[in-house]
Amino acid sequence: MTNLLKSYNTRLTKEAIIKSLICGLIVGFSALLISSLVFWIVNPALWWLGAIFFALFTTAGTFFFYQKVYRPSARQVAKRIDGLGLEERMLTMTQLEGDDSYIAVRQRQDAISALSTINAKLLKMAISVPLIVCASVTGVLGLGTTTVSALSAAGVISSGKDVIEEVIPPAPKPEFEINYDVKGSGMIEGDVFQIVVQGESATGVLAVPDDDWAFTEWSDGSTNPYREDGNVQENMTIIANFSKLQDGFPGDGDGQPGEDDGAPGDPEQPGKKPGDDGQGIKGGEWEARNQVIDGQTYYGGKTYENAYEDMLEDLAQNGEIPDELRKVIESYFETIEQ
Repeated sequence: MTNLLKSYNTRLTKEAIIKSLICGLIVGFSALLISSLVFWIVNPALWWLGAIFFALFTTAGTFFFYQKVYRPSARQVAKRIDGLGLEERMLTMTQLEGDDSYIAVRQRQDAISALSTINAKLLKMAISVPLIVCASVTGVLGLGTTTVSALSAAGVISSGKDVIEEVIPPAPKPEFEINYDVKGSGMIEGDVFQIVVQGESATGVLAVPDDDWAFTEWSDGSTNPYREDGNVQENMTIIANFSKLQDGFPGDGDGQPGEDDGAPGDPEQPGKKPGDDGQGIKGGEWEARNQVIDGQTYYGGKTYENAYEDMLEDLAQNGEIPDELRKVIESYFETIEQ
């Protein structure tokens, strides 16, 4: 029976392969459409991967549809032949296959006789129009999105992400307020009130004490007079604390600076004030308030000059310091000198 239906089976197998290929193309073009669209939005430079997805899904889809849907069986071939006017002779013959009864033998003889009058070429390929239309539509869309993604990668058109942001602008990030205030006598160089977008950084500020006062710390515990708050996540009020200096050097001959002692750093010259040799404040006049930062520690004269020279050398060697920070540091040392 297999040899009897061979020519008809071959014709229907070709039809099944064509149908499977069309369905495979629909799957492949759908994969191309989806992948190209994703790449256009996420990373247009990967548009070429769509061709790989198309080949893989087309091949897999064609194989699946042939094996599971369109591969013709003997009953299907017989049914298609009966459609040419054999009145289910071939279908009955397949049902009685292996039956050697008299009726089955006569039925087969009748079916074979009727089949000899039918040309295999009369079996027309039956491919539905909706299947062809679906393949055409997905093909146009898939190739179109691939072209768009490739043009976006070349910079000819905008990426999908840019287009989406133009149509649907992203929600603005929240903004937070930062207030810098002082406690004691002093000032803050820089913007004392700032509005900062969440996650970004505030501009730098510097705590500068008034005469007879010294900076101690910020309200959050930082002891560096210069600060630049980063990764802002909430409203903040930060206070610079200043403490009043002692009116003079409380000395009693124990090595602490005083009216009768030499300035710290010059123990061999008791009673001599830094201003006497030009090492004090401008004009040669020495004042305690210009020589201490915490009421006890001396930082005038050579101590200040050395620190200032080291600072200038560090700024010259480190080219990565922003101009704004460089100006603030220089201003800070100038304030100390005055």
